[in-house]
Amino acid sequence: MPVSWIAFSAMADCPMPSWRNGCCSVNRRALGFGVMAFVQLSCTEHDAAATANFQHAIEASPNVLACHNTTGDADFLLLVVARDLDEYSRFVETVLRRLPGVSGIKSSLSLRELKSSSHLLVSDLRT
Repeated sequence: MPVSWIAFSAMADCPMPSWRNGCCSVNRRALGFGVMAFVQLSCTEHDAAATANFQHAIEASPNVLACHNTTGDADFLLLVVARDLDEYSRFVETVLRRLPGVSGIKSSLSLRELKSSSHLLVSDLRT
């Protein structure tokens, strides 16, 4: 069964999906993703080719919801979801550890999500 059909079926069963501007926000748990991790990656290679390869691998991974190039101890911060800890472990071993130039991986698992939003309050913006 195609993944899009599975997602659509889960949305139909999802308690109170939120539709706004043609987009539907659903609870990741309703889709079967019980694990959310914030992953800090440190890299040893920063040239254009290594960065392009890294970006392509991250964009191709459906487990990665977001990736930010950051300041501080790590080079990148990823938001990763998985169905369970076993799937997350496989993702780390088969995807993250195989990325060229990655020298360190530090994961923090979310115990509880207090707030999640991508909506910006534009009424407070001044021109």
